[in-house]
Parts: sequence; structure tokens; C-alpha cells
Amino acid sequence: MYDYTYVDDESGSYELYFGAARAIWSVNIAAEALGVPFTSDDYAQQLADLLPLGPAWPRDAGSTLQLLLVALAEELARVDARAGDLVREADPRQTVELLPEWERMAGLPDACVTTAQTIQERRDALTTRLTSSGGQSVAYYVEYAARLGFAITIDEFMSEAAAITAGIPYTGTGWAYTWRVNAPSQTVRSFRVGQSAVGDRLRSWGNETLECALSHVKPAHTVLLFAYA
Repeated sequence: MYDYTYVDDESGSYELYFGAARAIWSVNIAAEALGVPFTSDDYAQQLADLLPLGPAWPRDAGSTLQLLLVALAEELARVDARAGDLVREADPRQTVELLPEWERMAGLPDACVTTAQTIQERRDALTTRLTSSGGQSVAYYVEYAARLGFAITIDEFMSEAAAITAGIPYTGTGWAYTWRVNAPSQTVRSFRVGQSAVGDRLRSWGNETLECALSHVKPAHTVLLFAYA
């Protein structure tokens, strides 16, 4: 339903493509590239420097004209800071205000997730959805789950011996299309400074997101089982 490709060279730059390799987002999010927003004092000085010369345009800090420029500079500094916020919001790994818009574009949250998610859990689901390039190997699904914060192993039942080893009664070749995800009974995720947001729970646990996410990307002809230790 959604066709995304996400390219990240680990330098802080990324490109997001939609459909047939048509870029719709290319932003450098490196901290040094964002720069430091101008302060209200900076803008007040710039406005003062633009004034004509003469006694009608006083430079005294307490003059009415200068106080007016200070008031105007406050708004200019606010807009400047919000522009920096917008650049950060363009990165799905950092977004807060535009997270609902990112989720709408990516088809999230999944309908099968019924419990409330923290900001970081929602970001993890978003970036995993955007960066997933697809695959059907054990390694792919283990890595996919890891991005969501789950450590799993996978059993396949390609033969009677494999099924018996895994403790599954072998009932025929249908097991060749069955695979099992093994995960802890409760996966605990803790609040992380710099990634979690104010209002997020200090600790949350559960595996509903794992089941929902893997069921969404599993091959349609296979049967997926979940086992919790």
C-alpha cells in the first residue's frame, strides 16, 4: 500500500523517496548545519543598523524607537527558532509535533495496536516502517524486530526433524510454511533521556506491537506463531 525507500548515510543526512525513486524529502539534520538561531538581541541590533541616520532615528537604548525595535525583534527571534524546530521535525527520528502527520503518511498506527504507545515507541514504529526495504530471511525479521526494541529468535519447521527439535508435533508438509517467533514474555522498554518525551511512561512492557508489526510484514502464504518464555 505504501512504497517508501529511506536512505541514511549516518552523517545526519537522509533522503526519503515515494514511489518510483522520486525524492520528496532531502534534509541535512546535522547539528552543525542547523546553526544557532538569532536571538532577540541580534535582531534588535540588525533592525537598528538598518535605520537611517539623523536625530529622528535615535540609537539610545531607552528611546521609544529602540524599545519598539526590541519588541519587533522578539517576534523575529521566535519565528527563527520555530524554523529550526521545523527542520528537526523533518527528521522522523526526532519529530514530536509532526509525528501524527508522519504516521498518517506511513499508515500508522496499525489498527491491531490497541495499547497506548510512548513517543519513542511511535517513532521506532515510524522509522522502521520508513526504512524497511523488505525481506523474507530470518536475519531480516530479527533485525526488523530489533529496530522496534524487541530481541527475538526464530524457528522454522522445514522438516520433520526440525519440528521435533522445536517441540512441535509434525503433521505434514504444511509446517514448511510455518515459523515461530520466540520472545520474552514481557519486553520492557524504559524512558530514555533525549529520545523519550515529557509525559511518556518511565517504563512500559508488552509484546502487542511486536505481534502486530511482524504480522503486517510476514509473507502472506506463511503461518506465524509466537512463543513467549
